[in-house]
Amino acid sequence: MTKYEWERELEKNLHTLPKDEIKRVLEYYNELFIDKIERGGTETSVIAEFGNPFDVANKIIAETADLDASDNAKSPSETIADDRKEDRREKEKKKDIVRDPEPSETRENNASVPKSTDGASEKKSGSVLRALVVILVCILLGGTVAGVISGLFAAVAGLTVGSVGMVIGGFIAAIGSLIAGIGVGLWATVAQIGVCIIVIGVGIFLFPLCIKLMICMGKLMVKICGKVARFITGKTEAHNEN
Repeated sequence: MTKYEWERELEKNLHTLPKDEIKRVLEYYNELFIDKIERGGTETSVIAEFGNPFDVANKIIAETADLDASDNAKSPSETIADDRKEDRREKEKKKDIVRDPEPSETRENNASVPKSTDGASEKKSGSVLRALVVILVCILLGGTVAGVISGLFAAVAGLTVGSVGMVIGGFIAAIGSLIAGIGVGLWATVAQIGVCIIVIGVGIFLFPLCIKLMICMGKLMVKICGKVARFITGKTEAHNEN
């Protein structure tokens, strides 16, 4: 039996009730059916759970007949409306639990406990101490380290400039050898040009090598400065603890 067939059978067996009561009953079971489907049920299982529409209709009619005549008595439509409200309350509670898994009492307790500032003070004092250590090391070894670094950069820069000079000088010397070769002789001119070509080749080889060496030294200095900064701020210790 499908949902449509079940509802039509239920409506047919509720013919003794007023039309508005029948409408409310059908709306209730329609919403209940949708809710159970959303929870993972199937059409067959939900219809089986509802039961025989004839029995359901007789039960509703019997409850209507047994109602107390007092003003406080509820009609079947009111009972169904209350059931629908209760279902909505349960859904809202489930949504609240999903949105806010932390109990309100826990939040209040957490809010009432003041945050300790000891950790921040210790972190600040540690950073100051590490900065003093770095300054002391720079004072003791700064001259030597600076001299070594400056010497390395100067040597690399000199090689770079020298390689450029070798290339330019080799071209100039080769042109000069060609011009002067008229009075010197063929073989002497060839020998001079060969030497110039060797000088040019050495300069071309050294130039990119010097550039790469300067880039590597620059990256090394950046890494050293970064490690010193992390040491002062204490980030190195935090990384090791993790």
